[in-house]
Order: sequence, then structure tokens, then C-alpha cells
Amino acid sequence: MKVSLREIGEVKTTIEFEIPAERFPVLREMALRGEVAFPGTIASRLTLQRVSDLIEVEGTISCTARLSCARCLAEFDLPIATAVRLAYTRALPEAQAPGDAEAVDPEVLDLLPFSGEEIDLTEGVQEEIVLALPLRALCREDCRGLCPRCGADWNRGPCTCPQQEQAGPFAALRNLKIGAP
Repeated sequence: MKVSLREIGEVKTTIEFEIPAERFPVLREMALRGEVAFPGTIASRLTLQRVSDLIEVEGTISCTARLSCARCLAEFDLPIATAVRLAYTRALPEAQAPGDAEAVDPEVLDLLPFSGEEIDLTEGVQEEIVLALPLRALCREDCRGLCPRCGADWNRGPCTCPQQEQAGPFAALRNLKIGAP
């Protein structure tokens, strides 16, 4: 996903692409580890504009992520559509000493470096997709999960396990009767 600097001017330039997820190294690695799959393509519509020494990129990225529910382990497809705002520069500012009033940290500015006559959007795009993934994937908000004893899916109905009272640190107090003698 490289864009030539000759195509980017002070007037906004729009590019669109649809690329298989396997072409993004981080997304491919996540799929190989079994964390998430990306069926279909990564689609995007981005506008690029040169502003002084920066190349600003704005737009949207969309794809589908196939995840496993954290409660019931069922696979489900999650549509992802996220807004993107990236800034590329040839020379990152030097990080100065802590406490310096004019200290500039490139990490804080969210600047992505580039060199040569092309900008590679791969790193920025895959980072935005990873950030759009949920920390805890749920097939639906009211997912009931699995029975811890037999493994039955409680979303499909109750299991046949006998209902036992939970033993805990206050279980002895369950039968305590408070009242006048």
C-alpha cells in the first residue's frame, strides 16, 4: 500500500483500496496465532494532503473480523468500521530530556516516519484495525456463557447439572438466624 509523493499535493487526493488481510504482516500474524481471522478484504477510502513537512491521511477503514466469544466460545463475525487520522513525516523530532519545557516526543505526536519518494500506509492501517478490535469479544451483550461443570452452552437453554449452592467464605452464615431468644 505505497503511495508516491508525486500524487500528493496541497489539495486533497483521495485513494480507495481493497486488499486481502494477508498482505498486512500484523494481521497475518494474529490470524496464524488463532486470535482473529479476517475473511474478505480490508477496504478503505483515504484522503491524503501535504501540509508543510507532513503528509496528513484521513478516512475510513472497514473489514470483518471473525472472533471467538469470550463467554461461550462461539465464532462470530464482527464488522469493523473505523475513522483514521494519521500523520507521516520524513524526520521525526528528537525526544528531549524529561522536564524540558519544549520537549517533543514523537510517540505522543503520533507521527509515522517515511523515507524516499513513497509512503507505505500498511503500518498505520493495520494499527488502526488492531485498535478497533474489542478487548473482550462477545457474540452478543447478553451472552450467558458456558456451564463451568458440564460445558453446556447456556444460550441454548439450561443444562442438566444439579443446582448446587455456591460454597464461599460466607457460606456458614447462610443458615444463621438472628432474632430474639
